[in-house]
Amino acid sequence: MYKRQGVDEAQSYLRAVVETVDAGPVQVEVQAVSGAPADAIVRYAEEHNIDLIVMSSHGRTGSSRWVYGSVAEKVLHHAPCATVIIRAHVAVAMFQNRKILVPLDGSPLAERALEPALAIAQAVQSDVTLLRVASGREPLPQSMSPSGEDLGVVRDIAAAQERAEAEAYLQRIYSARANRHLFFDVVTTGGDIADAIVSYADERHMDLIVISSHGRSGIGRWLHGSVAEKVLRGADCATLIIRGALA
Repeated sequence: MYKRQGVDEAQSYLRAVVETVDAGPVQVEVQAVSGAPADAIVRYAEEHNIDLIVMSSHGRTGSSRWVYGSVAEKVLHHAPCATVIIRAHVAVAMFQNRKILVPLDGSPLAERALEPALAIAQAVQSDVTLLRVASGREPLPQSMSPSGEDLGVVRDIAAAQERAEAEAYLQRIYSARANRHLFFDVVTTGGDIADAIVSYADERHMDLIVISSHGRSGIGRWLHGSVAEKVLRGADCATLIIRGALA
């Protein structure tokens, strides 16, 4: 009886929420299920072939909280589809600036974020900026083995070459798509890749970051728990994580 009462209360809550939302042409259905929150969300997404989960990183479960590292994290790790996480501290209303950021690192896995981002941008009439972060820390070619004061000069040359390759890569992607709302940029950082992405999004008032959970950064990888997770934790806008299989 208590279980049934809980489901009924949840459905009443959801119906009340729907009444406060201007859904436009979107058909909204309400569904309440029982079980551990993360498991129930993932199971529902699997059973109903859901394309996208949108959830806050904080919410209410009894007297506790949905904190990142709990329900939202479990859903993000196990969901069969892409997931948008909106952090509790997010200061940007969704699409108020009509700007979407897509960080790319040159790998096909990272590029999986591109088409969903373009589809969303078309639907909400937003601009899309492709961003490549040049770390400036790539290993020097074997042909360059300087010592002493020559090292700085060689590193500058290597950094300039890395930036040129990044710009050429983004130019190829940009040129393959006839879209006047598509832009690209390259930034160089000597620090953390995720920090550079978050700073770029903050400074340019992005509404949404769309990023693959796996990709390649230098000789390493953008593993979930690395760049994508750091971006999610630090961004002041919503983050859409596109799941990708490990290579």
